Amino acid sequence: MKITENKSLQTQVQLDLESSKSIIARIELNQMLSLPFLSQLPTPGETMHFCRTIRNRRRQRLGLPAPSVSQLEMWSQEQNCSFLFTESFSSQTSKDFPVSLVEAIQEVDLPTIWALRFEDYWTKPLTCVDLLKMLVLHALQVNLGALTTAPYPITVAALRDAAEEKDWLVILNRALYGVSILYIILDAEVLDQMTRHRPYIATRLLELFPRILSSTIIKIVVSAAVIDESYVRRNWDQDRWTKIMISNLMGKRKLEMRRSAPIQQRIKRRRRQ
Repeated sequence: MKITENKSLQTQVQLDLESSKSIIARIELNQMLSLPFLSQLPTPGETMHFCRTIRNRRRQRLGLPAPSVSQLEMWSQEQNCSFLFTESFSSQTSKDFPVSLVEAIQEVDLPTIWALRFEDYWTKPLTCVDLLKMLVLHALQVNLGALTTAPYPITVAALRDAAEEKDWLVILNRALYGVSILYIILDAEVLDQMTRHRPYIATRLLELFPRILSSTIIKIVVSAAVIDESYVRRNWDQDRWTKIMISNLMGKRKLEMRRSAPIQQRIKRRRRQ
């Protein structure tokens, strides 16, 4: 009887501890969101709502040619290939694709963060650092445990001390502690705006992601239109990136995502821990 009571007590203590950590993490996150240099940035929900509303007004279904569907599925399961560059004959389709892809990834419950367009974004004096701030804040919402259980929990002081792109990428890496795989969806126009319409700068920024984000497998999606593809072909390993064609033609296969078996197994193991 005493053994059963002790186990029950230990279980209750563990639940109370986890609940306390969750409350503390949410309080800390709210403090971070209220910081002046972060509160000016749009929330992930605001950007998604803005882009989804614009897409839905057109009432067009996004399609993928069969070869592109196969490429997308292969890329999502390939551990070594970090980047997916999209190409389209329609600028509107290119704008809609990130939203549809986020929805498809969320349907299979895979961790996803994004930096999408928002109202009057072109009038804002935003930089690459602001882009990374948006991703950090989103990552913390996806992975609250990084505020309390990571080896080096993120603090308000750490955010205040971060100044350059590499500083924020280091913080993003800490924010992803315990996440097996993460999809990062970037809006081409936002990235282009924040890099002052310089594809080379955008490419060099993206180049830092797999170098610094070592705590998880990352999958980054962005339009090839804002990338210095000649630099990529000269300097990146061929197995690190791929390109697909997207369209808005009716009758094509629906955009779908699925977990690969190794990733599924890693996520299940992490949830049991």
